[in-house]
Amino acid sequence: MKIIIATIIIIVVGITLLILWKQGVFSSSNSIPPISETRTSANKVTEVPIKTSMLNSEFNQNTAVFLSPIELELFSLVNEYRQKNNVPKLLLDSRLVLSAKKHNDLMTEKNTLSHQLPNELSLTDRYDEVGYDWKFAAENVAFGRNTAKLVMDDWINSPGHNANILSVSARDIGVAYNPIKNYWTQNFGDTFP
Repeated sequence: MKIIIATIIIIVVGITLLILWKQGVFSSSNSIPPISETRTSANKVTEVPIKTSMLNSEFNQNTAVFLSPIELELFSLVNEYRQKNNVPKLLLDSRLVLSAKKHNDLMTEKNTLSHQLPNELSLTDRYDEVGYDWKFAAENVAFGRNTAKLVMDDWINSPGHNANILSVSARDIGVAYNPIKNYWTQNFGDTFP
């Protein structure tokens, strides 16, 4: 009888640890390994019509986006960090913002940190869906941090996430933050001319 009870306890503890691990409780950065992809030839994609509402040196010429103050702070922190490392600033791209926000909202809804949730398009298919004719695509995701500085510190201290932030292959960025459960997404990219 003692063996059966001990076995049940071990199984319950194991399942609990697995659930907590999947939720990122044991990760100091509450993030998962980043992803990035490159392609050498473009398939033509129908572009989504975009209204231009912001034009200056920090925004892609096709940008019409609405970012929260914390998302703007994340965008600024990325470019400050890139400048400190002698890497060109990124341009905010509305298509990548849309891609990041849709993915971030889905992670929040499903309460799951992932680069691709069940029945969700892959990163590059999400870029295609919003009309971003990518030749480079990369993504960082995280959860649990409630400030842009804290999540940036986590990503900077993770070699793979840091590599995405400092990638010279990236020209554009889209960022998203959902304050309901503190989910974060950075989408990096570059397009064919």
